[in-house]
Amino acid sequence: MSEMPRSVLARCVSERRVELGLTQAELAREAEISVSAVQKLEDPKSTIARPRSLPKVEKALSWPRGTGDAILRGEEPPPASQPTEASEESVPLPVGQGIDPEFLVELATASPEQLQRVRDFLKGIKEGR
Repeated sequence: MSEMPRSVLARCVSERRVELGLTQAELAREAEISVSAVQKLEDPKSTIARPRSLPKVEKALSWPRGTGDAILRGEEPPPASQPTEASEESVPLPVGQGIDPEFLVELATASPEQLQRVRDFLKGIKEGR
């Protein structure tokens, strides 16, 4: 018998959390939900069909919006090591050349819209605009 979508979701959330090096408490803090909500989400025997916290958890796990719902519909989960929000064009950062570490932290938590503005800005610089 194949694994039920809800238990697949539980496994995928847990695996992704571990891959990112997060504890349940850290994931809860990042997603702005309770630790018990994370525990229920990672419980393969949970009877909650679609956790309300799923969109917040997707964001905290750096999954594209809708990933959890896709898993619940029986679609294939993303590979554990697959980059999640890959840009169409990557712009190399000048490592060690005055990049503020606080800026990098802010960039890592930016919304998709903010990231697109940064990409457009960097593309303009690259093209000499």
